[in-house]
Amino acid sequence: MIEGRPRGLAGIWHGFCSRLTPDGRIDRIVAEGEDDSVTEYRFLASKEDVAVADERFRFVPPAGVEVVTGGSINNGVRSLHPINGSAE
Repeated sequence: MIEGRPRGLAGIWHGFCSRLTPDGRIDRIVAEGEDDSVTEYRFLASKEDVAVADERFRFVPPAGVEVVTGGSINNGVRSLHPINGSAE
């Protein structure tokens, strides 16, 4: 078991606990809220390095939403460009 207390989430989460399998994979995470709530995640039958087709990761933005693609980094500043090519 690995336990931790988040510093940056004070007032929301009290602590986290993770259980590892003998081969080092996380199979359970328990989050304890400041309000005494408990949220548990279990990873049953998880697999590593499974081939997944690229089309499973296709994102289609809703109509009317402006989509911005990654640009270049210039002197530490990353510039973004609208997907339609117009720049403001």
